[in-house]
Amino acid sequence: MFYVYLIENIKVGCTSDVYNRVIKQQGQNKCKILFRSPNIHIAAKKEIYYQKKYNFKLDNQKFNQMVHITNYTITFKKSNKNNFILESIPNIMEIGNDVYSINNDLKNWILNNNYKSQFSEERFIYKDAFLKEYSALNKSYNLDFNKIREWAKNKGIIEKGDVKTQLLKLNEEVGELAQSILKKDKAEFIDAIGDIVVVLTNLSELGNKFFGLEEKNICIEDCIEAAYNVIKDRQGIMYNGTFEKKI
Repeated sequence: MFYVYLIENIKVGCTSDVYNRVIKQQGQNKCKILFRSPNIHIAAKKEIYYQKKYNFKLDNQKFNQMVHITNYTITFKKSNKNNFILESIPNIMEIGNDVYSINNDLKNWILNNNYKSQFSEERFIYKDAFLKEYSALNKSYNLDFNKIREWAKNKGIIEKGDVKTQLLKLNEEVGELAQSILKKDKAEFIDAIGDIVVVLTNLSELGNKFFGLEEKNICIEDCIEAAYNVIKDRQGIMYNGTFEKKI
């Protein structure tokens, strides 16, 4: 997912990782999500639209301005062994007709698997090895939450539903999950977890209406990302089957 964001009175930008781009790299604690799309080209056009709307300087930087891509290698421009750091690697790369979002796991892989060019001090990686690693890191069930949102919209849930009814539905599904655990019913266990994800997706969408947000800036993807950014560096121990965080 790619996000077009606004930092009030500073800039409009586009990123696939709001936490790292806005909070960690730019040191800003607040931003407003103006638009989201899984398609980088659509998001990039919206970035320009909002830069014009909010009277910011247009960002004409090309996605591959920092790299040179051939059939076999990806070379990082103006890099060398001493200055090749995370910030030297773009967040997005276009290879052929595909767009690749580069998260920190991939950046760390690049830092550990680059080589010196024969013709300069610049560093490069082998393209096929990168694509293989990208595939391995992203080998998961890429749930398209838009399918759930579209279903909910067609059923009238987004227009006519509210957070209270979805909260009751969530409690009902959690109850069914508890029953599946007590009965050790695998099929019911899977079904209940799936239903909970659907309800949470709808609940997050309805949160926009509940909080009176004109621009939709609450979605299940952002909620998951926000939670992960809180827990990823959390320290603690396992005690009686539960992770006890270190205070």
